[in-house]
Amino acid sequence: MGKKKTDSDEIATPNAGAVANKDLMQRMNFLYQVASHLSQQPCLPEESEKPSSDKRDRGKRKGSLQDLAGFHVRAIKTIGNKSMVKIDPSVKRTICKACNIVLIPGQTSSVRVKSSKSHRFVRNQTCHNCGWVQRIPCPPRPQLDEESKDARKDEGSSSSRATDMSRREQRNARQPPLFEREGHVIYTSNDMGKTTQVFREDNMAGNPESAS
Repeated sequence: MGKKKTDSDEIATPNAGAVANKDLMQRMNFLYQVASHLSQQPCLPEESEKPSSDKRDRGKRKGSLQDLAGFHVRAIKTIGNKSMVKIDPSVKRTICKACNIVLIPGQTSSVRVKSSKSHRFVRNQTCHNCGWVQRIPCPPRPQLDEESKDARKDEGSSSSRATDMSRREQRNARQPPLFEREGHVIYTSNDMGKTTQVFREDNMAGNPESAS
């Protein structure tokens, strides 16, 4: 007679609802959404008020909504450092390192693509609040698989210049970053009817058991 299979013998499947520090990740996600909303709000006009007679009010600096957004982002970093919860690189790159506001292209920052000797092209994102510039290499072209290479050979090139360009693209093709590859573990949450993929704890790809 064979032994009965127990629950421990079955392969454990990753469960997004049973993750460690779920409440902290939800709190960090909420703070990020608040900081993103406050960063998009226009600056309030300064009201011409009479100087206060109270000595305690003199010399105090009035904060803006951008300062409040930076306060929430600093709270996210503090929670992540104390609980060892890492922020996903795609989210970390949207935060200004100088004033800690959320960088939104066209609203709180401007984006320009410039040439670079080492990375071909670099994306410069300038913060409108403090002037800090973030320089990130542009995403690489994905490496062509065998089917796409054969299809391109069958089509042929109309000119020698197009052939040289295709060869140059194949030579300069690189693998995408780790967090954009298939199999990268990212925690998900389906609370409030929305699916969020913002924060993670493990940086290992293709190993969902390590995230549990």
